[in-house]
Amino acid sequence: MPNLCPIPSPWSRRWRSIRFRLLPLLVFGGATALTVWLLGRRASQGAAVVGIARGRIFQVSATYAGRIRSIPVRLFDRVSRGQVVAVMDDDWLAAQIATISEEINRLRAEYEQDRAALQADLANRRAEWQAEHRAFVGDVLQLKVRILELEAALEEDRALLEGLALEVTSASRLVNDRALAAIELERARAAHGALAAKVHVNEDALSQLEAERSAAEKLAAGYAHHRPVSPCPEIALRHLRKAVRVQEGLIRELEAQRSETVLRAPFDGIVIEIQQNAGDVVLRRPGEGVLRRAGEVVAAGEPILAIAETAPSEVIAYASEHQMSDLREGAVVEIGTRTHPRRTARSRTVAVAPTVERLPERLWTNAQVPMWGRPFRVSIPPGMKLSPGELVWVRRR
Repeated sequence: MPNLCPIPSPWSRRWRSIRFRLLPLLVFGGATALTVWLLGRRASQGAAVVGIARGRIFQVSATYAGRIRSIPVRLFDRVSRGQVVAVMDDDWLAAQIATISEEINRLRAEYEQDRAALQADLANRRAEWQAEHRAFVGDVLQLKVRILELEAALEEDRALLEGLALEVTSASRLVNDRALAAIELERARAAHGALAAKVHVNEDALSQLEAERSAAEKLAAGYAHHRPVSPCPEIALRHLRKAVRVQEGLIRELEAQRSETVLRAPFDGIVIEIQQNAGDVVLRRPGEGVLRRAGEVVAAGEPILAIAETAPSEVIAYASEHQMSDLREGAVVEIGTRTHPRRTARSRTVAVAPTVERLPERLWTNAQVPMWGRPFRVSIPPGMKLSPGELVWVRRR
């Protein structure tokens, strides 16, 4: 009967033995090499993180509550820095400014009227003072005139008195020589005595007039130094000037508010949809929240439209936990695009956040599982053009 199981030759038996000995080594070596290759590939992939090119987004909001008058731009329009993008209704501000302006005019008219009245009162007081002062000066002049007249009369009477004294002496000599009657001597003596009495009285009167003149001069001098005291118009009308300044301050405040009713673009950019909170998106109806419309009433701080920069200014990337130890400011990194044609450039880390934050949903590997990382900011190298929101990879150099 033939043998169904051939007897292996010595060489076949030896090869089978070697094969069974090498097979575990080959299997184990291949697995190790594969593992090393996979880990290396994973490490190389983990060294690069995904970042988002981000530009500034400015939400144009009203400083004060009011009604929108007009929005001269449309969605996705390009705008320049300083361009008017929205105008708020300022009718109520204009009405308030007009009312305050009328109040200022009334206060100024009252100021001028009171100032004229004060100036007229001061003029009257000065006129009264001048009239009284002239009266005092007139009294002094009258006394001086009377004194001069009396002095002249006294000089004349004294001269006559000396003449009468000579006549009395001559008459007395003639009477002694019996050349003149005694009656003539008595007449001469009587005339001399009467004139002497008159001179004496006038001298007393002159002394009295001198005293009166001295007193009148003192009164006139004292009155001249006491001029009429009248309140200064600037001081008396200070309250009106303060009231005018208060109203002017209110007008300046309203003018400042009025200037803020014209809203301008803060930088060159493109008009985009209003950025809403995540919880508000589900409540938005189709067409809502894109741009506000003319005639709508908005509250203070409520966005009317949003403007995004045409070119991003930075990249925000997120480092995983095993990359946090090497993360620092000023580190040299490489930025690369994920789309064709691929572009790479060197840059530096500008700032590193102090906390770990949740990544944006578009960066999650699994849409159901949130991912966390430490954000850091990288400047976009000059000459590297990126689009706002474009995904790039960032790798340490």
